[in-house]
Amino acid sequence: MALATIAAGISIGSSILGMASGLSANSDARDAAKKQARLTYFQRQNEIRQIQKRQDQVVGSNVAKVYASNLQMNGSSRDFVKQVQNDFSQELAFRRTAANLEKDAIRSNAPGMGANIGTIASGIAGIGSSLVNYNR
Repeated sequence: MALATIAAGISIGSSILGMASGLSANSDARDAAKKQARLTYFQRQNEIRQIQKRQDQVVGSNVAKVYASNLQMNGSSRDFVKQVQNDFSQELAFRRTAANLEKDAIRSNAPGMGANIGTIASGIAGIGSSLVNYNR
C-alpha cells in the first residue's frame, strides 16, 4: 500500500509539473508572438512612410511640371493631380489596414494560444489516472 501511495504521489506530482511547464511555454509563445507582431507592424509602418515620401515626390514633380509648362493649375491638370493624390491616399489606407490586420493575425495565431485548456485538461487527466490507479 505504501508503494502504491508513493507511486500515485509521484504520478500526480509529475502531472502537476507537466501542467505548469505547458502553461509556462504557452505564456512564452504569447510573449514572442506579441513581440513579432510589434516588430512586423513597425516594419510595415516604415514601409508606409517610405511609400508616402515617394508619393509626395511624384505629386510635387507633377505639380512642378504643370507650372513649368506655363499652365495654370486648374481644369484637367488640377484634376489629374487630385486623381493621383486620391489613388495614393487609397493605397496608403489599404496598407495601414493591412498592417493592422497582419499584426492582429500574428498575435491571434501564436503557438500555444488557446492551448492552455489542452494543457490543463491533460494534466487533470494525468492526475485522475493516477488516482484511479491508486484506488485499485
